[in-house]
Amino acid sequence: MKFGNALYEEDIRKAAGAGIPWERLKGRSVLIAGAAGMLGKAMTDVLMYKNENDGLDCRIYASGRNRHRAEQRFGREYFENPHFTFLEWDMADKAPDGLPQMDFLLGMASNTHPLAYAARPIETIITNIYGTKNLLDLCVRQQGGRLVFLSSVEIYGENRGDTQLFDEGYMGFLDCNTLRAGYPESKRCGESLCQAYFREKGTDFITVRLPRLFGPTLLEEDSKAVSQFIHRALRQEDIVLKGHAIECRINAENPEKNFMPCPGTVKDLHFPGGNGVRIESALYNGYTIPSFYDSMVAKVIVHGEDRMDAIRKMRSALGEVVVDGITTNLDFQYDILNHPVFLSGNVNTHFIPEYFE
Repeated sequence: MKFGNALYEEDIRKAAGAGIPWERLKGRSVLIAGAAGMLGKAMTDVLMYKNENDGLDCRIYASGRNRHRAEQRFGREYFENPHFTFLEWDMADKAPDGLPQMDFLLGMASNTHPLAYAARPIETIITNIYGTKNLLDLCVRQQGGRLVFLSSVEIYGENRGDTQLFDEGYMGFLDCNTLRAGYPESKRCGESLCQAYFREKGTDFITVRLPRLFGPTLLEEDSKAVSQFIHRALRQEDIVLKGHAIECRINAENPEKNFMPCPGTVKDLHFPGGNGVRIESALYNGYTIPSFYDSMVAKVIVHGEDRMDAIRKMRSALGEVVVDGITTNLDFQYDILNHPVFLSGNVNTHFIPEYFE
């Protein structure tokens, strides 16, 4: 079996050689919904490799909405292989009748990049909710099979500013009144559906919350930033940046005394949140800042449509920050954000010595 690229073939061999219980897939049937996608294609390739080289005898049912696209994606070799069957099926519709018994069902069909969210927001939501329901209903109808629901770390939302590290139970802020929210909100709903089917009907499932991923099977139309960086670099095209971000580092120091460090104990603490605002900090009420390390205690990061929008967001965010009990450079940074020279954008490394000393 040839994959057309030596490096990718090496990746497939390494994945196929991973020390996991492959024997549980021997002679089994696996449905891969969204098989033509980035992860679906890689998963299919690994299983087909195992079939050919290790005698896995795993029957793969690859579903997708477009047979022609699947033929281009997988090639004639797969379509002529007895271990591979393509199912032309839109997950948003009920599963077709007459499907063989499935032992494992991988829910990999979903819009996963920003342009798709914006252009097809209804489809994004419907696929993640109704598509998941249809897979769960298939498990119920066949009285067996284990569903692997591919969720996303985006379900955690934006940090509320109340923690630096969080566990799987943490739920941050999501503004449901945006097109962008359709993806994480529907993934949250998909997870809830899985739990409901387990409680009510005993359906076996596992949820995997995936981070941002990229790799050799990345699709050309993927509009995520890292994907576009890769595609444009390969084509020797300019990388176009959109929006503007500003980061303010909150330090326990006194700008009026030559930025002298000011250790102490935090008595009251509040960080802002909301769309386009991110906080990185390990502070908490009662935390004592020692004098032995870097004085930085938090980062406030904002993103806006342009520089002025980001400046306005940062002013608002800094206005909400409360760090009582210690001296910080909060007011100093607020002064910078309001300085006419800074606002003009005509700044350099001599800005602070020239205007604030």
